[in-house]
Amino acid sequence: MIPRPFFWLIIQQWNVLSGAGMSGKRLKIVIVLVLCILTGAVFARTAWYPFSCNDDPDYVTQNVHVLAGLSFDSIRWAFSSFYAANWHPLTWLSLMLDAQIWGLNPMGYHIFNVALHVANTALLFYLFAFMTGSVWRSAFVAALFALHPQHVESVVWITERKDVLSTFFWLMTLFLYAAYTKNSSRRLYFLSVTTYAFGLMAKPMLVTLPVILLVIDYWPLGRLEPPSCAGAFWENIKTLLKKRIVTEKIPFFLLSAGMSIVTIYAQRQALADVTVVPINVRIANALWSTSLYAMKMIYPLNLAAFYPFVPVPLWKTMCAVILLGGTVYLAFRTRHRLPYLTAGVAWYLVTLLPVIGLIQVGSQAMADRYTYIPCIGLFAALCWGVWDLAIRFPRRKSLICATAGTILSAYLVCTFLQIGYWQDDNTLYSHSIAITEDYPLAHNVMAIAYEKNGQAELAVKEYDRALALDPNDAGIHRNLGIVLYKRLGKSAEAVRQLQIADRLRPNNALTHYHMAKAYVGMGRMEEAVAEYQKALAITPNDPYFHNDLGMALLQLNMTDEAIKHINEALRLLPHSAKRLPTCNLR
Repeated sequence: MIPRPFFWLIIQQWNVLSGAGMSGKRLKIVIVLVLCILTGAVFARTAWYPFSCNDDPDYVTQNVHVLAGLSFDSIRWAFSSFYAANWHPLTWLSLMLDAQIWGLNPMGYHIFNVALHVANTALLFYLFAFMTGSVWRSAFVAALFALHPQHVESVVWITERKDVLSTFFWLMTLFLYAAYTKNSSRRLYFLSVTTYAFGLMAKPMLVTLPVILLVIDYWPLGRLEPPSCAGAFWENIKTLLKKRIVTEKIPFFLLSAGMSIVTIYAQRQALADVTVVPINVRIANALWSTSLYAMKMIYPLNLAAFYPFVPVPLWKTMCAVILLGGTVYLAFRTRHRLPYLTAGVAWYLVTLLPVIGLIQVGSQAMADRYTYIPCIGLFAALCWGVWDLAIRFPRRKSLICATAGTILSAYLVCTFLQIGYWQDDNTLYSHSIAITEDYPLAHNVMAIAYEKNGQAELAVKEYDRALALDPNDAGIHRNLGIVLYKRLGKSAEAVRQLQIADRLRPNNALTHYHMAKAYVGMGRMEEAVAEYQKALAITPNDPYFHNDLGMALLQLNMTDEAIKHINEALRLLPHSAKRLPTCNLR
């Protein structure tokens, strides 16, 4: 396709670009332009992709606060809500801005995600070039980051706005901090703390950044000497604590600790109980996933949208222990001679820690989106290691260019193919099922996609397959009930499914809401009103709950009560007047 000619041109122009005829500043501008144009071109077709049925409804298409755009009420909700088991107000605000401009057109949301990824690529290049002074190695790190297939999920999935947005502030924080270390500017220091706070408000995964500041103090900034030996651990800690290099991290650690508390509180209902997922199972999965992420970084095939949580065999756990233990040992032993290896491994392991599954949230064993920041450390270690190896050969420039071009060309092709799987939910989850074990979530999302396309019978079959794998999933029972009454007119069967969902997960507003809709289809208005009221008792500020309750009350000739709820619906979502069902009250 396009990769071979493109990278061949770079190889041919190496001497021209790196020669005396081009200044360092101009060279950096050329590199950034090439990186940005290539990255934007690779991801450009995602602008025409639809919303996903997985989580995008919660984040955009069915989130009345996001669809309301930027307003005082929506901004207040963004900062006060723990919706979707997270507190990330800056992510909500960015999605609200998109909704203000684009409404329910997914193109703008995708363009914003791609633009952030392009900006992150440019920032990463400038960050490493500034810290190390090595322009071409920094360019290679940025190119790996931009074109790696594991990062497709973070860019293409609108729900993962939090990944690309938080990483923008992560890189800004590191850049400002690195600049602060050069001239001790208080302004730069406070700006770095501020951008870190913004990053935490986009995604709490950034809680490990204070440790990464210590890592880059060691390499490439060279402000921190490596520990003298492993045996003198406490002596090394005492020596470190006496230095200003630690005390200046206190504001960062305080922000990190505060966000950790907020996140645990926000995710308290989504956390898996230790009786359901025992700690030994979590440790085994964490060890194997950490190793598998690194292997997929080198050999990025068979990437899936969802990796089901299954017990890891003992032999895999032992292999992971040997691999990780050996890597850490090698990184420590070479800390003086190969500091980039030590720093890269530390970056990878530390940044992956919050999402490795020791505190299990959700049912996934791992996720490609979790590597968006961690793999930067491995990319840097790989790049500097290849460079040190290549300089021993006489024709090192040609060798380096050929190696870089081959690797990037291979990744570009894999990324191009991986982006294609995200063109719609059926393609994505059919591919995921084909390369992983069969799992309920894939069938659930495929069923939602079938329903959206008007293929209700196929949706029911997918829900049945999902329930055969997990009969105790309340969400699947609820979704099956919705398609039964909404698309097939089978309200009685829908009520049965929704009642099962209510038994499995009590006090869910959506379950009661859709049960009310099914009762309306059966003409049982009194029961419908009771279910609407239960939904409102759980979620009192949903305009659609108020509106539909008002419509049901009208059919029972309770006009005054109906008008009150319809007016409340219009108050909560003023722009919904054109979309909410209207009625003649005279």
